Amino acid sequence: MLTDNQRAEMRQANAALDALVVRDTRALIGTLDMNNPPAAARAMQRALPAIVTQYGNVSATVASEFYEIARDSDNVRSPFRPTLARGAAPAQVSAVARWALSPLWTPDGGDAASIAELGRNLNSATPRLVRVAGRATIERNAAREGVRYARVPRSGSCGFCQMLAGRGAVYHSKETAGGHDYHDHCNCTPERIGKGELLPYDAEALFNEYAAVTRGLSGADAIRAMNLHAKEVEARAIARVAAEDQAGAAARDASIAETLSIGASTADAIAAQAAKVAQAVQARAVAKAAEEAKAAAAAERQAATAAGKERSAELRKLADDDLDATLSAAYEADDEIAIKLIEREYTRREKAETDKIRARERRAMAKEAEQERINQLIADGMDGYDAVEEVTGITFERQRMREIVAEARAYGDTGRTFDQIARERYRTQVAQTYVEAEDVTNGRLLNAEGQRRADLPPENPLHLDDAGLFTGPAAFAERWASSELREFWDSIGGRDTFEDFKADLVSRTGANRRERQDLYR
Repeated sequence: MLTDNQRAEMRQANAALDALVVRDTRALIGTLDMNNPPAAARAMQRALPAIVTQYGNVSATVASEFYEIARDSDNVRSPFRPTLARGAAPAQVSAVARWALSPLWTPDGGDAASIAELGRNLNSATPRLVRVAGRATIERNAAREGVRYARVPRSGSCGFCQMLAGRGAVYHSKETAGGHDYHDHCNCTPERIGKGELLPYDAEALFNEYAAVTRGLSGADAIRAMNLHAKEVEARAIARVAAEDQAGAAARDASIAETLSIGASTADAIAAQAAKVAQAVQARAVAKAAEEAKAAAAAERQAATAAGKERSAELRKLADDDLDATLSAAYEADDEIAIKLIEREYTRREKAETDKIRARERRAMAKEAEQERINQLIADGMDGYDAVEEVTGITFERQRMREIVAEARAYGDTGRTFDQIARERYRTQVAQTYVEAEDVTNGRLLNAEGQRRADLPPENPLHLDDAGLFTGPAAFAERWASSELREFWDSIGGRDTFEDFKADLVSRTGANRRERQDLYR
């Protein structure tokens, strides 16, 4: 918990911040066109959020500094780093701007009285908006740390503030009604209250006083009664100070200062100390603001880079004609960023095209050099397939596969793979072999049992198709082939499966490779 001196330093720092805010709001008022409310409203909506954000960051920094001081005095050993809370919501700032300008929209808007009222509105509400960040910093860090905070009033606080302060250190959640409400010119400050710490004021006395003054009243009537009572108490205290003897005034300054928050004899000392605190806080705030500005600039650059990459990706999808049209539109709109991105895309395309041409040239030169080397090896007596494998590393089998695909394409058979072409050739050979086998065996392809099953109707599950003798598994042929068919297979080098046929097509030792090659070209 803060000491009385530390609490006074915090109030003085906030008072100095209020003075800076009022200075800038007065400067803002001086720039407004009071005879043109719409223009004044637009200017206000642009400038006021900047003021609130700038000084709100300072307010949050001040609050975090004193939160750490309060925590250090509590001798807490667990690590904890206060974070800065966000300031007033944009909608809240916008609403205050509209309310502050309301005098300009009256029939007498623009006269001295309405301008003065506008100034009072703005100079009272803007400091409250700025302090939102500081107060929220204390409240939210208390919630993060798991401790409570109390609303600490000053002597002479209004009835509303005294009523809330009388509740003690109970404000630790969003559900605590009223604990987050502050009015214009409110000097109450939220303060961290550690576990086991006493309040820096007599909450029970405030509560009892409020209960006594507002007995039988409620709502606004109770608040008005408490306000009147607070003013009477302050007036009596001031009168008592004035009536006391001059000689005893110095000794009583401390108690008067406690009653009125700041005594006359200590005002200069506190002001000097506050100036030091304000200067130190301002230096820290400037450093932190600079760090945040640097981070924000980095984030903006990152966002701009991401946006540029996204637009570049979209430009890459455009055809050349569409890209030309997009460039013309960018010139008409004077969109320098778009122009640069499009010019960069033109450069990329030109480079890509140049790279393609150079790559083709390199491949052509390499292929030409390979062919020269192959021709030389063939001239020296090496087999053509071996020469190609020697120079390129492409095996004989791969060369044959490429040749077969190239031959098929030369006859208009495009789009099919080697396996597809080989299977088609295999089916052709099977059909030819079937016809030859029928002729040689006089139609006796199946053995006796197989023939009986072949004679069954096709819908019968036991029906047998003799085509399976040539294309089915080897076990099928072994069981159902006739002796005549077996002799025929022996005469032509055996029954070919598809895998055998395909291997023969690309093998140097394939028994029928050349014959098949000549047959199916």
